[in-house]
Amino acid sequence: MKDKHELVITDAAALDLVGTVEFIAQSSAERANQYHDDVLAKITLLEIEPLLGRPHTEKRLKRLGYRELVMLSHIAHYIIDEEKRQVNVIRVLHGTMDQARHLKMLK
Repeated sequence: MKDKHELVITDAAALDLVGTVEFIAQSSAERANQYHDDVLAKITLLEIEPLLGRPHTEKRLKRLGYRELVMLSHIAHYIIDEEKRQVNVIRVLHGTMDQARHLKMLK
């Protein structure tokens, strides 16, 4: 079995997911809980398969080592820190959102 990476979910990514769940819950609490569980299950896979996502499609972020994991209607934007053995999930954004605008603050 491969060594696991520590999964670090930033406050911004956690708030992204909470906002999504709250939005879905307006029409179905059951569907919202299932979506939350499905997204977290996929993100958790990064602990053992950090390269599961693809190199980021935005050139500047790709150069900085960012990756993106497409899951359901959302995209998890993350970076791998091999020295610390961590996967840092930076944002979890809906696929229809302006990804560049929401990620522009990243160096």
